[in-house]
Amino acid sequence: MKTRYLNFIFVPLTLFAIKSTVGQTMIPKRSYMHLTGQIGKKYELTMNLVKINDSLYGDYQCRALTTDANENSSSLANSGNIPVVCGKMKADGSCSLSAPFSRTSPILTGQLTKDQKLTGTWENEDGKFPFEIMEKYAEGSVQFNVSYLKGFMPLVKKPGSPKGSIEMALLTPVESSNPVISDSLKKIILGKFIKRPVTNYNPDMNLNSLKQVYYDRYISGNEALYGNKTGGPNLNWESLEFMHVLYNDKHFLTFYIINYAFTGGAHGLETYEFYVVNLNNGKILALDDIFHEGYEKELTMTITRKFKNLNSLKPVQQLTKAGFFTDEVKPNDNFYLTSEGIGFFYNHYEIAPYASSPNSCFLTFSELKTMIKQDGVLQPFLK
Repeated sequence: MKTRYLNFIFVPLTLFAIKSTVGQTMIPKRSYMHLTGQIGKKYELTMNLVKINDSLYGDYQCRALTTDANENSSSLANSGNIPVVCGKMKADGSCSLSAPFSRTSPILTGQLTKDQKLTGTWENEDGKFPFEIMEKYAEGSVQFNVSYLKGFMPLVKKPGSPKGSIEMALLTPVESSNPVISDSLKKIILGKFIKRPVTNYNPDMNLNSLKQVYYDRYISGNEALYGNKTGGPNLNWESLEFMHVLYNDKHFLTFYIINYAFTGGAHGLETYEFYVVNLNNGKILALDDIFHEGYEKELTMTITRKFKNLNSLKPVQQLTKAGFFTDEVKPNDNFYLTSEGIGFFYNHYEIAPYASSPNSCFLTFSELKTMIKQDGVLQPFLK
């Protein structure tokens, strides 16, 4: 079955201020939590959760701990995918999380305690399971601060004016005595988020700068159209940019930035930009750092074979039969790393039309073993 991704998996946040009362757990309005633990003593669960006021969003990885769990409830074992959850947390720490736009039951209902432990019930088609995860930062992981901005600019000073709306969530590392974390990683994240060389390391100032640039572009691009009355409702613009953490362990960080832009027309467009940072040296990991020289041909064959399997095609059938633009898919630089392997992500129009949604192909370290450098930077994952 083809791997599919929902549009807007970051879901715009409708935010409300949380009022703390005596006796309630004091929970920061904005926080990042790296939570690890188990589901039903059968699955290892890791969740990178972002809280902004009463709203939550994040990514989780789930790995089967037993053969029985892997065989009988494989839908929980998704350590190679990019499952996203979002939801709400009340002032007392109770919360509910589900897949974006899901009409089914929540994936998770739980309670966050004072010792930063989240416990409750995890639910999917296989049933309901008790879970317990706790905020932990092992050696080789990073803590983050959360910066957030939301606003809009009316096109003209009139009631009912079209408007340009913007919403952004950015994570930057907590100050550390390690210059790789405080300097290199922060510079990388800010540079990728604002998409230009970093001259100011203040996250909030960078978000405000992005907002002003967006407002200026919105006004200059639409003011004349409004005066000519040719734009109509399509003069409403929307921009969303959210940073997610997918993997944060063993001195490696996989983060990605989701951008959505609507500037008129039939639909908006979202893009997913993945980055893997080697926290030992503060550099973005490249494919040449991972694979032996001359890996391209074998990796292309492996990715192409995987996409055929995902689309229920036989080995002799061509990918164009499933609507792809090409019959072979080459590796790209938009890849992600988890504890189980490496995934390659292809945005809209990259290898298939818009209607097919973005496409992702995940390969385990076992599938990559003939190409990967056994004594290279990913050696900790190969043991």
